[in-house]
Amino acid sequence: RQIETQISTTDHQIDRLVYDLYELAEEEIAIVEGRPAPVAPVDNSKDSAILNGNIVVMPGIEKTPRVSGGKACIGFTRIPVWAVAQLRRLGLEDARILECYPGLAQSDLDAAWKYVAQHEQEIDISIRENEEA
Repeated sequence: RQIETQISTTDHQIDRLVYDLYELAEEEIAIVEGRPAPVAPVDNSKDSAILNGNIVVMPGIEKTPRVSGGKACIGFTRIPVWAVAQLRRLGLEDARILECYPGLAQSDLDAAWKYVAQHEQEIDISIRENEEA
């Protein structure tokens, strides 16, 4: 019985290491483990709407449960807002950021900057998490 417990514990530890290695979101882990995926919290603010499973938190910015860990992304992309915010903090001007992301337009960055201004703490946390990864 003790050996079965040790095997089970070791299996669980290995699973967690693999999930971390592949940066799986909780929804993806649930699928792998055959559990129902957790429901992402819905932003009930008056400015949010759900469109094709994406939570549009403001015009041009959306959160999708299994894209970029559910972090705010520029609309219709997988580009997290924190990523362009970090480039701006590093001193890149909008024109240079648009060169780095040719699929974006100035209006996308304008939406991102508006989101950053309203969610500064969230963006700071996301940047810090990425730097620690």
